[in-house]
Amino acid sequence: MFQKSAEQGLARVQFYLAMHYEDGDGVEKNYEKAFKRYSKAAEQNDWDAYNQLGVYYSAGTCVEMNLSKAVEMFTRAAENGSVYGMKGLGRCYEEGIGIKKDAKRAREWSRKAEDEE
Repeated sequence: MFQKSAEQGLARVQFYLAMHYEDGDGVEKNYEKAFKRYSKAAEQNDWDAYNQLGVYYSAGTCVEMNLSKAVEMFTRAAENGSVYGMKGLGRCYEEGIGIKKDAKRAREWSRKAEDEE
């Protein structure tokens, strides 16, 4: 069902199918397929998908680790309302992951995420 809807290009379905591939829920676990589906969802402005791409780039999961790309993905997600993106970006600022440490910005993004939850 997800597969068929995803092939029709529905962004949120792409996102959920990616989660299934990531977790091995009902399908064989496959990070490459998950990354591909997250990318397709992000192309359609699914901001939670941008967050997940940030996670993949920051960890080097099935892609070359690229911390500046991770920050870019978290930023796009955060600036467009993704609570997970806000948390990810806050963590980047807090720990200096792919960006200069900035305690003030880290707190701002963490608070914004808390306010949205």
